[in-house]
Amino acid sequence: MQDWILKPQLKTVAGVADIDSLGGYEKQYVVEPDTTKLVSYGLSYSDIAKALQAANLAVGANYIQRSGEAYLVHADARIHSMDEIGRAVMQRATAFP
Repeated sequence: MQDWILKPQLKTVAGVADIDSLGGYEKQYVVEPDTTKLVSYGLSYSDIAKALQAANLAVGANYIQRSGEAYLVHADARIHSMDEIGRAVMQRATAFP
């Protein structure tokens, strides 16, 4: 709605150079590990948190200017499905003496 309805209307307002549309509803996933299996694999909750954090990246880049307009470039490698959560790579924390 922002890109197809609001943005074209707002760009007609005198003095408005451009409209950057970001955001929306935030989708959330809840991970509830089986503690018994976690212990049997020698993993901790911290290991899960690190794996999910590494698999869930969103990096801002820059913008491209064309015909007097700026286009935002954004690299989005965030998790978008439960299958992607399942493919997160788990590593055991290494204990140092």
